[in-house]
Amino acid sequence: DPDAVARALDRDAPWAVVNAAGFSRVRAAERAPERCRRDNALGAAVLARACAERGVALVTFSSHLVFDGAARAPYVESAEALPLGVYGRSKADAERWVSAALPEALVIRSSAFFDDAEDGVLSRALRALARGDLVELRRDRALSPTYLPDLVHAALELLVDRAGGTFHLVNEGAVSPFDFVKRAAAERGASDRTLREARASEPIVPVYSVLGSERGAL
Repeated sequence: DPDAVARALDRDAPWAVVNAAGFSRVRAAERAPERCRRDNALGAAVLARACAERGVALVTFSSHLVFDGAARAPYVESAEALPLGVYGRSKADAERWVSAALPEALVIRSSAFFDDAEDGVLSRALRALARGDLVELRRDRALSPTYLPDLVHAALELLVDRAGGTFHLVNEGAVSPFDFVKRAAAERGASDRTLREARASEPIVPVYSVLGSERGAL
């Protein structure tokens, strides 16, 4: 809501805005494309225009899912965005619209989040394994795990330094979702006996979405 955003910025007079909102359910986005587009792309564009009018810095978050997976070397910031699904398209639109409204905005692409939160993807998988529940994950995919506290610290450092443009912020290395959970279980001394390889059935998710950077490692 442009009016609500304007009122909030005028009331609080921030020096920067961090846009951490959005529609994050990749599969559900296919069933709710307009909601996903509104939350991820239109909302980000509204924020960018309001920040541009007031000289306020902005950071917004994008995704490794803006790429189609055809590459076999890590995607860098200048790689062309060719999303496969609704979610990826909403993020690619957000990147374009934010950059058009506020060229100095900080657009951060990251990948599969993990942290110690009880509701994190990794935590949920490990809890399911501990209960003996079946956990099915892809082994034919490659992505860059992103430790959420590292992402937050690096993003805020860039924001404080008034960096702009697109940055890829991920942890080093590439791994499949299957092997990532298997390694995490081994490090915790947990059983992975109910971990199974899932069949390929997600054309909306790229097989290869490893991120690299041409702007320096943070």
